[in-house]
Amino acid sequence: MGILQLITQFQSEEKKRVEQEALRQRIQWRFKDELGQYQAYEADVNAAIEEAYQRKQRYVELDLEEVKLKVDFKSMVETSLSNPRHRLKVYRADLMKGNVLQRISAFFPF
Repeated sequence: MGILQLITQFQSEEKKRVEQEALRQRIQWRFKDELGQYQAYEADVNAAIEEAYQRKQRYVELDLEEVKLKVDFKSMVETSLSNPRHRLKVYRADLMKGNVLQRISAFFPF
């Protein structure tokens, strides 16, 4: 790979990272952990979830480094694909509307 290709790739990755962080400042997907605390997803995961949500998909599967997850938008539940009994509630926070956590299963009529 040449220098120009490396620079172009770096610029593309940096632009994507900046866009993901900007999205995270407006929309934030969170899960409720075992202690009842709301935890925000990383910016890249947040962007992948929001993209699937905006496309009105029923769910999105995420292949993270340490685990594979499924986020179901109808039930608003995150499930570990390696351990389906491990389930966490997920919420969508629209930070432009005052950080309101939304359980939005009514958004999907199926």
